[in-house]
Amino acid sequence: MTPLKTHILQLIPGLIVVLAVIWGVSAYALVRQDLIYTLALTPRSLQGLNGILSMPLVHGSWTHLMLNTLPLLVFVSVVLWRGYGYFLVTTLMILTIAGSGLWLVGRTGAHIGASVLIFGYLGLLAARGLFEREFWPILGSLLVVGFYSSLLWGIVPMDEGVSWEGHICGLLAGIVTARLLSTRADGY
Repeated sequence: MTPLKTHILQLIPGLIVVLAVIWGVSAYALVRQDLIYTLALTPRSLQGLNGILSMPLVHGSWTHLMLNTLPLLVFVSVVLWRGYGYFLVTTLMILTIAGSGLWLVGRTGAHIGASVLIFGYLGLLAARGLFEREFWPILGSLLVVGFYSSLLWGIVPMDEGVSWEGHICGLLAGIVTARLLSTRADGY
């Protein structure tokens, strides 16, 4: 088997785990509606602090969950390409930075969904080439911006039920994460 095929096969368990956790928790929460609000990020409330890390796990409807699945699948695959350690570090950094920002500036209400993470990965992948200044990250950045720039409409406040503040916080968290990790000497 070629090294490329081997590398791709090593990504599959991570993808399955990420999607299984998000789909499993979301499905359970959709059955038990009160769980959605327990795991949601609620700005400026002590009860809402847990949502900084748990909000991507719950969705308000099956449609919401399905709409987040494809971009999540693509972005998780690309981020996982650098390895599980990189994936875990970037995911935790994006969630912590974006979630903290959203907790501070978000509108009152429950903020849920993986789109904060999707926008975080978008920011990370788009900015990585700018900060790393190497061929493959630059090419990846150009491809991500080319294919997914339409997602940026998600930062425009158009629908009251959409956390555009979460999208902005995710995008900025991804850019900050790309910058912080580009200076690391340990290979991230």
